[in-house]
Order: sequence, then C-alpha cells, then structure tokens
Amino acid sequence: MNEETVSAILLLVIIFIGYQGYRLFVPSKEKIKNIRNEIWRRHTGDEFPQSLRDPQQNAGAPFQCYSVLDYFHKVVDRQLNKARGILSSNSLIMAGLGLSIKDCKQCLILFDGHYSIFIYVTAACLLVSTSLCLILFVVVFDDEDIYSSFAAEIQNYANTVGTRAGLLYLSVYLSFVSITLWMLWIMFFRPG
Repeated sequence: MNEETVSAILLLVIIFIGYQGYRLFVPSKEKIKNIRNEIWRRHTGDEFPQSLRDPQQNAGAPFQCYSVLDYFHKVVDRQLNKARGILSSNSLIMAGLGLSIKDCKQCLILFDGHYSIFIYVTAACLLVSTSLCLILFVVVFDDEDIYSSFAAEIQNYANTVGTRAGLLYLSVYLSFVSITLWMLWIMFFRPG
C-alpha cells in the first residue's frame, strides 16, 4: 500500500472515531439541561424555574444561587486550564514535528515532488486544535436580559459549559490524531 491509500483509510477512520467520540462524550442539550437541573436542585433544594425571565420564579435564596453560579465558574476555570495544557502540548508537538522535518531535508519532498500527506494532516490537526483552544479564551458579554435573574444567568452558564466541553473534546482529539500521524510518519514513511 502506498502512502495515499493509507492516508485515505486513516482519514476515514479518524473522522468516524471523532464523530462517535463526540456523540459519546459531549453532552447533548437535553443532558446539559438535566445537569443544570440537578446542580440547581442540589444547591437550592427546589426545581429549576420554568420561566427564566420571571424574577418571582427564581427558586432559592440569593446565597444558594451564588453557590450555583460559583460552581459553574469553577467548571469554566477548569476548562480554561485544560485549554492552556492543550496549547502547551500542541506547541511541543509542533516543535518536534519541525525538528523531525528539518533533520531530514529529503523527507519534505516525497512522491513526485509533493509534500507527505501525513505532514499536511498533522499540521492541519494541530492548527485546528490550537484554534479551538484559543476560542475558549474569548470573552463574550451577553445581553443584559441574561443577568435579569439568577435562573437566566445559570442557564447561560450551563450552555457555555456544554459548548466548551465540545470544543475541548475536539481539541484533545485532534491533538491525539496529530501525535499519532506524526509517529506513523516517522515509523513507516520517513525516508532515511
């Protein structure tokens, strides 16, 4: 089998496994809603209010609501710390990839003057993974009506945590794919 055939098979496997993993590990909107309800119930002892905009429906004392918000703040902080770690590991992978290519100039041009597909895919995975991590650091202030009630603010944080979980999963997965492809290239396709 030549490199193009192996690459095509690997890309299909990567996409399939990534999609299945995303479905398994990233919470759906319904699951995020259930998690939010359980966290609210644990901290306030009440059901999550049905009307997010009605301040009279905000179950729980302000102290309990601040406790729920604090919990979501901690989750967001953990996600940001994970993104920092992924950025650091991606930097190391990029440096290693660059050094392994630099060590062997004939490694750059393979198969009738074209760069190795492993190099392209590895670099693309690292670029997308790093971009997803950087997106997590963007601060967005929502409309002021989000802050009209504790329930609306907590719902917003629950949605944010779920979205960030998806971005982190994809980023970790792409970093894993880039390491795997880089190692496969070194073991099987790197000349010399």
